[in-house]
Amino acid sequence: MNGVVASEQLLAARYQMALSLGFHIVLASIGVALAVTDPEAPFRTPVGADAHLILDAKSSMSFEDFERAMRATINWYE
Repeated sequence: MNGVVASEQLLAARYQMALSLGFHIVLASIGVALAVTDPEAPFRTPVGADAHLILDAKSSMSFEDFERAMRATINWYE
């Protein structure tokens, strides 16, 4: 086994451990490391419950409704 494959397997194992423990900062950093080192990694990979919540909300409504909801949530109106 070469060093790159071993490193990727180690990162994947640590990602699963961090996921099970709920370490969101660790999850984000491991997600970035995997995205940088794995050419097959998707362009966008949601990390953590907040990211999944936002993506689920985005896919459940129109762009306009999603934008209105996000602006209301963060109280940002131009």
